[in-house]
Amino acid sequence: LVANVAEESFQSETIPFLQSRDRSAVITRKLSQLFYTTPYTAAFSLGYEKTRRKDERLLLAALTATGTIDPWVNALREARVALAGIHSLPFLGEALLRRLKVREDRCIVLSLQDQSIRETYYERGKLHFSRLSPLANTSIGGIAQAFSTEAVKLQQYLLSQRQIARNQPLRAIVIAHPQALSAVDASCVS
Repeated sequence: LVANVAEESFQSETIPFLQSRDRSAVITRKLSQLFYTTPYTAAFSLGYEKTRRKDERLLLAALTATGTIDPWVNALREARVALAGIHSLPFLGEALLRRLKVREDRCIVLSLQDQSIRETYYERGKLHFSRLSPLANTSIGGIAQAFSTEAVKLQQYLLSQRQIARNQPLRAIVIAHPQALSAVDASCVS
């Protein structure tokens, strides 16, 4: 099941190098502390620190709108349909970046999603942050301008969170309808 909802949360955490049960216990505790109102949580390894004693960087994620997801899960359960997992749409971008052979260490992907702009930040092909921003103007020109505006806002946010350095190049990948490409090109300069 793929969920595209605004009510999601992403938190970066660092834990000491642990294995098997100890690692699972620490991750479970962190997930329950951060996202105690939802069962829809997951932890993803972002790799190990090279400067410290091999601490592991994690992305803790949650779908916080249980009222949106529960009816779907209940309907599948009642129909006795096997459910392999529930995935947040931004995680599919990791496969897209591999398919597009994006080589930059850091990039953002912007796409139109249900009257919103989906803004997602990836580092070394791994999701680090995503959000949905409402779209006020749904004309082609309005959408193109929103891509440009939201890319700048996301870059400023990432800078304030120290996820990127000042003056660091950040590739923006815009997923748009072919009819909107000329408007996007005109709005998204540099």
